[in-house]
Amino acid sequence: MSADPTRSVVVFRLGAVGETAAAEAPTVADDCVRQAWDAVRRERAAEASDVTAVYSEWEPSAADIRFLVETFPSASLSYTFTRPDEDGWPGAFEEARRAMDRARAETTHPPAAARVTAEGELLPILWSPADVLEAMPHQTLVADRLHLALAWVAPTPHGAVGMDHLTHHTHRELGDPPIGDLIELALENLCRGLHIDGEESRHGVLVTLQRPGSVAAGAIALPDFHQRMSQHVGDDRLLVGLPCQGHVLVTAAGSVLAGHVLEAVATAPPATELAPTALIYDPTGMSPVTN
Repeated sequence: MSADPTRSVVVFRLGAVGETAAAEAPTVADDCVRQAWDAVRRERAAEASDVTAVYSEWEPSAADIRFLVETFPSASLSYTFTRPDEDGWPGAFEEARRAMDRARAETTHPPAAARVTAEGELLPILWSPADVLEAMPHQTLVADRLHLALAWVAPTPHGAVGMDHLTHHTHRELGDPPIGDLIELALENLCRGLHIDGEESRHGVLVTLQRPGSVAAGAIALPDFHQRMSQHVGDDRLLVGLPCQGHVLVTAAGSVLAGHVLEAVATAPPATELAPTALIYDPTGMSPVTN
């Protein structure tokens, strides 16, 4: 992590073995990621086809998102700090400095429940495979496809959803409570404020789960998710769409509405932690929908 939030560090994973290369560039630049890649390419003689994942400290701009999709179409993307509107940079940099100070501080944090109250809600966050997961306690939901980690989540002054991810470092500062207990707490928090809306038509039932101003995709890890959704849609073989962290779409796998769910996933914007994902969820468990 850069000590100066006006400089964003971008890390490129090269090849399946996990070798990484990093460079930094001006955070506010629309081509920040492109500049970092140009530096890595010059220094390491790397090829775009070598890149399997990209981590950027700051959320890439729309121009950089297009660059990433065109240059590294198979690479996953993750970032830590949300990109503000143009006039929101001073406040965003100040928030980032405070987050960096917390990460560097060698003080004991309050218990998990107190930290949730002070800094936001501890909530489950879904991740597609990414190098940065190595720094986080997490559980695998679907092998090589979907993982569950944790973060303190709260709205930022700029109207975005801010996340302070639970890392192995902060987990130790909390006293190493069992990760299962923290996941249980996060799922309980998620249930508060979770909206489950059903839309019924002659084509079937489409269920949407969301938490306004927060995240909801981690709801698929709730112990009774399959049972409750099966009751809603009238089928125990579910199609679950995860276009983003913000909401979940569910319908019967054989429903005419399945096409709507798959289209929502296919047309979702490029991912951050979670790549747009479609799953079949039946009594045997979850499996990815493949093209």
